[in-house]
Amino acid sequence: MVPGISPGDLEGLAEDFLATIISALDSIPEYAPTAALKGAPERAFTSPGTPIADCCEQAAVYVQTVANRAQGEKGTSPRIPAPLLVAVVTRCVPQGTSKTVGKRLVYTPPTPESLSEASDQHNADGWAMWTHIYALIDAEQFLTRCTGVTFEGMVPITPAGGCAGWQLNVRANLGAYPVDPATLEASS
Repeated sequence: MVPGISPGDLEGLAEDFLATIISALDSIPEYAPTAALKGAPERAFTSPGTPIADCCEQAAVYVQTVANRAQGEKGTSPRIPAPLLVAVVTRCVPQGTSKTVGKRLVYTPPTPESLSEASDQHNADGWAMWTHIYALIDAEQFLTRCTGVTFEGMVPITPAGGCAGWQLNVRANLGAYPVDPATLEASS
């Protein structure tokens, strides 16, 4: 993607980030061929906001905020738009079961083995995304250090409703596309 071309630049950056996330996740079976680890979920999309985990196995990217970064001394240089891209990858995780025994509701938690198995995939997803994206940035194949890319962090998504996963936040400079002020009209 070449930034600074059109109003589609922000979506193009989100799509590039999603493709990079999918590539990272698809590398998991290559590095762990004997483990029961999966690659990227089939459901993958850019989202117009925080994605709903209505399908546990999914990868989504959205733009959370766009802030300005100052270049040079404060107030003396132009500001650079820097969107915060958020990747959200969720997987199914074991849940407990409840059944009525007599008049009593009995809850059975998921087995430790099933939780550890889910944790194996969960941690492989997170580490693959983190490591893969760093390597691509260093190789200047996805964004670059010169574009002002920064990792804002990665946090686990608390298991709920049978889903868990990771949220990875990356901020990158994105030059604004050229607009001719003479063609703009102010509304009154």
